[in-house]
Amino acid sequence: MMLWRHILAALHDPDAARREQLLAVGAAALAHARRTDDHPADAETVCRIALEEFGILLDAATAAAALAERRVPGGRQHEVPLPNTRAGRRASRAHCLPGPPTLPR
Repeated sequence: MMLWRHILAALHDPDAARREQLLAVGAAALAHARRTDDHPADAETVCRIALEEFGILLDAATAAAALAERRVPGGRQHEVPLPNTRAGRRASRAHCLPGPPTLPR
């Protein structure tokens, strides 16, 4: 199941396990997609997006953990291909899309 399916399921089910973490990962993904050279993705941006897009209040630690999950060694952000693009369909066929997000404990 793709990341956004997990996020949408958590958004519509208030009793979902790890709901806050999943929505934080979704907000971090949106913050990453909307970043610019002048405004990189940060915990404050993730908290703002979570409130505006998902209607939840996140604390800074949860937002920072969600951002950290998106990072790869070397400090670069990894890109997840969108499913409705050629690269996304190719990755989906190759089973390369990430599974459910996991946060460090």
